[in-house]
Amino acid sequence: MTLVIDLSALLLGFFFLARGSGWLVAGASEIAGHLGVRPLVLGLTVVAWGTSLPEVLVSGLAAVEGQAGIALGNVLGSNAANIGLVLGACSLILPGVLHKRLDSRESLWLLAALGLFWWCAKDGGFSRVDGAFLLSALLIYNLQLFWEAREAALGTKAQEPRRDTWLQRHPKYAVAIGGITLALAAQAVMVGAVGLAQRAGLSDLVIGLTVVAIGTSLPELAAGLSAALRGHGELLIGNVVGSNVFNVLGVIGIVALIHPLGGAADPKTEAMIEISLGQDLPVVLAFSLAAIFLPLLAPGRGGRAKGAVLLGGWLTYTLSLVCG
Repeated sequence: MTLVIDLSALLLGFFFLARGSGWLVAGASEIAGHLGVRPLVLGLTVVAWGTSLPEVLVSGLAAVEGQAGIALGNVLGSNAANIGLVLGACSLILPGVLHKRLDSRESLWLLAALGLFWWCAKDGGFSRVDGAFLLSALLIYNLQLFWEAREAALGTKAQEPRRDTWLQRHPKYAVAIGGITLALAAQAVMVGAVGLAQRAGLSDLVIGLTVVAIGTSLPELAAGLSAALRGHGELLIGNVVGSNVFNVLGVIGIVALIHPLGGAADPKTEAMIEISLGQDLPVVLAFSLAAIFLPLLAPGRGGRAKGAVLLGGWLTYTLSLVCG
């Protein structure tokens, strides 16, 4: 693939990411208004799933093609980017995002997902049993969210739909089209970025943790920026938390069911998993704890400064991977 094709894929991907994110966020917001469901719940489910499709596709293809480092690095790197890059950058636009602390359920699932990841990976691999276990946990998480959505909808009068535009008449189609557009656009960005990274001689794990993770996190970034510009802080938080939980439980779960990672039969991947547990998982845990506790420091103030801390931490981590 030539340099021109790589750059073209990146530019086209960026353009359609912007378009798709607008449709997805606007459609989800309309659905929330019609049903009386909190935007946070929509962000934790519909928007989070839609923007996590690239991680599923990229990690699944990478595992099948024998590039386990990209599959694993993509998940951990995306989770770090979702908090450090997405939440950090969006907080510079909408400081109030880091004024409101995560509720106990969001915090619990954010940390529990990482704990389950460690528990399954501590023997050096992810078996199909591990995959089924992670997906079962994801099912419980989703059932809890849908129950909350049902409770929120009951007793809440739905807003009268405004028949002004196609989007307002068909918000579900806007969400679907936006999600599909985001997935395809992220693929284009990933193809171009990986082509450029491979020319630089980076390892599969580093490519997954940096270039691919950034590429597959662009939907979250685009959707997050769109939500921030529209003033939908809850939707932004829900998108980040939901995507991170889905990445760990859903993406790794699906990948392990399709193509188990590591174990005694694959010592190279086993060693890579052990490195990630000691080096990268603690970083993701640190970002998750920062997302939980930063809002508790000087509540209601310093949103941009807190966002700058997250963004600066992510940039430092990413540069250390590339330069190290």
